[in-house]
Amino acid sequence: TGGEPLLRNDLEECGIEFYKRGFPWGMVTNGYAFTERRLKSLMNSGLRSLTISLDGFKESHNWLRGKKNSFANALRAVEAASKQKDLI
Repeated sequence: TGGEPLLRNDLEECGIEFYKRGFPWGMVTNGYAFTERRLKSLMNSGLRSLTISLDGFKESHNWLRGKKNSFANALRAVEAASKQKDLI
């Protein structure tokens, strides 16, 4: 679909509607705005699959994303997601 889904303030609201209809949903994120608190909220709304984009090693990833902490944020997102037993 393009864009960063974590920018949506209503993502959980949309997600729970999918989930209530029997559709465990997923998303692709760059991980920049990803936090453990948001992950918990997303999981509670039916998130069951997650892809976190990495665009190379630190220097090239940060350059491509235009933010100096983008790579570190993506790695934190991967680490937090890896601890979720119900997340693919």
